[in-house]
Amino acid sequence: MKKITSILLSVTLIASLFCIPAMAQEETGYVDMVPISAPVSTGPAVLFNGDYLTFGDAHPQIVNDRTYLPLRAIFNAFGISDDNITWNEATGLITANAETVIISMIVGDTTVQLTYPGANIFTFEMDVVPFIDVELGRTYVPVRFVALALGYNVGWDAVAGTVIIDDVAGIIAANGETYELMDKISDYSSSFENTRFAGTAAFDLEMSMLGETVGLGVSMTMLQEYLAVEYGVTVDLSQIDPTLSVMNMEIRGDLETGVLYISAPELLSELGIDGDVWLKLDLATLIGDIGMDYSELIALSIASAESMTTEDFIAIMLYSLPLEDVSYTTSDMLAELNAIIGDSAFTKTGNTYTNKTIIDGIAVEISVTTSGDKVTGYTFTAKGEVDGMSIDMSMSMVNNKMSVNMDINAEIDGLTMEMTLTVDGTYSNSNSAPKTEPPAGATVVDFATLLGF
Repeated sequence: MKKITSILLSVTLIASLFCIPAMAQEETGYVDMVPISAPVSTGPAVLFNGDYLTFGDAHPQIVNDRTYLPLRAIFNAFGISDDNITWNEATGLITANAETVIISMIVGDTTVQLTYPGANIFTFEMDVVPFIDVELGRTYVPVRFVALALGYNVGWDAVAGTVIIDDVAGIIAANGETYELMDKISDYSSSFENTRFAGTAAFDLEMSMLGETVGLGVSMTMLQEYLAVEYGVTVDLSQIDPTLSVMNMEIRGDLETGVLYISAPELLSELGIDGDVWLKLDLATLIGDIGMDYSELIALSIASAESMTTEDFIAIMLYSLPLEDVSYTTSDMLAELNAIIGDSAFTKTGNTYTNKTIIDGIAVEISVTTSGDKVTGYTFTAKGEVDGMSIDMSMSMVNNKMSVNMDINAEIDGLTMEMTLTVDGTYSNSNSAPKTEPPAGATVVDFATLLGF
């Protein structure tokens, strides 16, 4: 499961470019890497940015399922010098002054105070307390809270008995790879978003488990201009519920104002509502009712999407990585992603960029065609087997046609699962504007009222 999870994380990131856990004893991560041997210790080991820390005669300790480290040793390891660490024996106050935050805690007290530049002070309660080991004469602090206060990611490898701490921001800052080609692919994939376009798409999904097979077929027509949308959707449910074999839907509206209209005759008929009835979904009002401003959220979402780069996607993935395997930490994932989508991983021949690599048994191949400084098409494939799972995936977009094919076969805990997904779509510029309101004479029912809100 470790390898499968990380492979799917990586493939999810790559596919998206193309179209702080507690120390629980769980397992995630992968890759055939041999970590540096942990030093001999009477307590848990500590892996910081890929290097094991040593603590002299004061070893890490586990108390009530929490890991504690010697005060000065851990702060020094995090780059805080002795001159910036104070200990008041009379009051038990511990203060560590990092460049970005001052951490204050008291021996035997659950309160932690964080002081940021500009005198921004935050106080919160821990479920643990710093303590003094009388025999050793050393003060111990809870490592997870200290690391999180400094903005680090923290995890626990139960098999290796190791605390894993990564300074993700520092690792990203030291990364010298560039991703200009991936940014151009993203621009190409979203080139229709700021125009009036029409499109069609067909999705076919089939899953088999325990001798039973279920399938779902979806076909769509799309007409969109910026945030104004007109979608037609037909869902084939025959393999799931023979009594509701086909469900048709039409969606019209303007996401800028937050008002959508939905026609779903088969579904509404099941609720006893017949005729030309459209449900009105007022997102702006619903979000406003919980104290949030819809227009501000839309503006923020648009600004974020327009400014999002490949580096931003990678940062999100790295910060989200569960640190639960010493052989697959933040640096390992970054190296893996660089080997797949980094500019230096591609070879240019004429107007085509190609990258072929193998990541733990999964053969990945990417081919990108260009014209001048712009991408005109791409293909992406991933095929192989790992930990009882086989994956065969292909994705392409050339001119205005998109295609996705995925076959996954996995055996998990003695159960065999098979999944097949096929997606085909086309995009083109359109002279027609999307209809954003129901047809004249249609009955409009407020969705919130229907639900009794």
